[in-house]
Amino acid sequence: MKLTKRDIALTKINVPSSVQSIYFQGKRYTYNQYLKIISKNSKDTLDAEKIAEKNHDKHLENLSNKQKVDHVIKNFNHWKKSRPS
Repeated sequence: MKLTKRDIALTKINVPSSVQSIYFQGKRYTYNQYLKIISKNSKDTLDAEKIAEKNHDKHLENLSNKQKVDHVIKNFNHWKKSRPS
């Protein structure tokens, strides 16, 4: 599940215990349900990042040296273009 920027911002807010319910992702949740959703989403994000990194490493292992160098140069140029002048 992809979170919106608003939902990501809400996951970083500590809510006091006096709050009875929270409106999150278009639905109303109790505070305990909200905490469970946040912890599940953070675990899912970490798992997805680990899988992506593992797949990237496997991809690089299968490349020849010339292809590896071309890949690094392409990434560097992309990084360089994304930086403000």
